[in-house]
Amino acid sequence: MERLEAILASRKQDPDACCYLLVTLSIDNGMALRSAFGFSVIDAIIDGYARQLHEMPNHQPEVFRIHGGQLAALFPGTKPADVDRLMQACLQTLPENANFQSLSVYVNRHLGGVLIDNHESDPQAILQHAEIAIARANDKMSDAFVYTQEVSESIASQLALMADVTDGLKRGEFTMHYQPKVALADGKVYGVEALIRWQHPVRGWVSPDEFIPNAEHSTLILKISEFVLREVIQQVSKWRASGIDLQVAINVSGHDILQPGFAQMLFELLKEFDVPGERIELEITEGTLIEDIDEVVAELLKLTEAKITVSIDDFGTGYSSLQYLYKLPISLLKIDQVFVRYLPEDKGASYIVSAAIVLAQKMGIKSLAEGIETQANLDYLQQLGCDYGQGYLYSKPLSADNFIAWYQSYQPICPKASQLAKESTANDTSMGRPL
Repeated sequence: MERLEAILASRKQDPDACCYLLVTLSIDNGMALRSAFGFSVIDAIIDGYARQLHEMPNHQPEVFRIHGGQLAALFPGTKPADVDRLMQACLQTLPENANFQSLSVYVNRHLGGVLIDNHESDPQAILQHAEIAIARANDKMSDAFVYTQEVSESIASQLALMADVTDGLKRGEFTMHYQPKVALADGKVYGVEALIRWQHPVRGWVSPDEFIPNAEHSTLILKISEFVLREVIQQVSKWRASGIDLQVAINVSGHDILQPGFAQMLFELLKEFDVPGERIELEITEGTLIEDIDEVVAELLKLTEAKITVSIDDFGTGYSSLQYLYKLPISLLKIDQVFVRYLPEDKGASYIVSAAIVLAQKMGIKSLAEGIETQANLDYLQQLGCDYGQGYLYSKPLSADNFIAWYQSYQPICPKASQLAKESTANDTSMGRPL
């Protein structure tokens, strides 16, 4: 802190003085390291990193221990154009594998960078900005991140939005919309996907992508999940009472599944509204299954014992799917719309979709294609053997009341091959029994 105050005082006297780059390093798996190797391991790793920084060629950084599993380095004479290059040099100097007692141990470390120029005037704010940069590197699954004023403004906006979510749930600003899911072979509706919608009093319609990812890093996600589960299960109960008996899919993440009390909350809501478990499908986004996979599987098994269906959403967009897929008690793969929208012209997407459908068939589960918008999409998917689909060819997501009106007037949309077969059968029948 004192060194930062001195730097800022010097720059105040001479605004044209050289800039400093503050690089902070944070060890994020410190608990695991201490559990495996003892309390001295963090000190040994930090000391090793400090020596490596001092030995960097062409640089003479000042190195400081901040606290716990963090250290900082000040690089004088850094120009804005040199920041990215210097951050990369630090990453190479501070590798993920560190030596401890003749062992090579993995260190989950992230770097944050702050350029100390005329925009920075407070030592405490500089350290806060460094923390923000490290947090953003973690969020983006990147090794390093350099702070900018725009990042700070974005974080402030996100925190304000999270506060609005809490208030919005109380004020009734959230609603559920429903998009039909159709069997491709005959065009019949077999279920719907429930999608949350937020009508913000100032911002207007807010996309779930703007608030769900941040909510997942806090207990706020459980409040959202409770709202969604209650609204959907109550709606299923109303539909069943009126003669509409469809399975409803609800989007959840691995973070939701691992929240304490999630499964119990779901079971209690099913009992409260007298809805059987098989009427509920949980769609789990593929990319959220990377961590704690064994715990996720254990929780999913509890849910499937209650006859709740589990599916993998956005399949093909994650990066460790095949490693975990066989462990999960799933019944369906949902192929992401980014691969479906331009079928059959996009050959690369065609190969991926075809492979996903074959994989589902080999595993003995069903496949569903999202984002079907054209008859050509539908025809090609049916030829590949895809079981189900959804998209604007059938309907956009609708409010509960509008869905009922759509459902009662819907005429099945079938692949052309199926339509021709039906017409051929009808013609044969009208001509009498063939000789």
